[in-house]
Amino acid sequence: MEREQFTFYASFAKAIQKIRKASDRALAYDAIVNYALKGTLPDLDKLPDSVCIVFELTKPNLDASRRKAQGGKAGSKGKDDEELTVSSDEDTDKIPERSEEDTGNKKKKEDKKEDKKEKENKCSISPLTPQRREEMIQEALGKHSEALIIQVRSWVLYKIEKRQPYKETGFRSMLTQIEKGAAEYGDAAMIEVIQDSMSSNYQGIMFDRLGRNRKPPSKNVKAECKPLPPVDQNELWNRVNRI
Repeated sequence: MEREQFTFYASFAKAIQKIRKASDRALAYDAIVNYALKGTLPDLDKLPDSVCIVFELTKPNLDASRRKAQGGKAGSKGKDDEELTVSSDEDTDKIPERSEEDTGNKKKKEDKKEDKKEKENKCSISPLTPQRREEMIQEALGKHSEALIIQVRSWVLYKIEKRQPYKETGFRSMLTQIEKGAAEYGDAAMIEVIQDSMSSNYQGIMFDRLGRNRKPPSKNVKAECKPLPPVDQNELWNRVNRI
């Protein structure tokens, strides 16, 4: 059955343009048009290899289009033919890219990804450097016991191991709370709360436990700190600074 028209996809043209010789490209156009409109199969034995390859790639799509034209779009048969058309078109598109529309959509998605990355880079703040981190600890807790400073360093390492490193604003806020808690309830109480938070695998220090069953230290008596288990503090801080 001869047809009056057929769909000539952009992928067909792109595939034909890959053929170097103009005369061979003309043969490819003739083979596709004659088969699509008249159903005439070309003699592949007499055609150049490049023309045969292009025709074999386009033929499944042309066959699906012919069946769709014969059966109509209504009913389940039309749905089956539509699926065949999509599948065949994908096979044809393996030589070049699929279509200008698909290429444009792909480029839009890539542009959106780039914009998202750029926004994230603008909003992101790098974690504290080891040097700045130590400076902030000394500034906030320099008047308190060495045992408290050591425990704070242990907490910093604990957070880094949980992949939750502090940034400057959050770290300053935490140090302020630690200094206030130690000033009001004593270094020993603050150390105990930090240790309990670590052993309980909490994400933050349980400052609300400071006031439970504890009395503020006397102004005339220096608070005693519970002894910490033996630990090589140089090795501890070196581990923090290497991260």
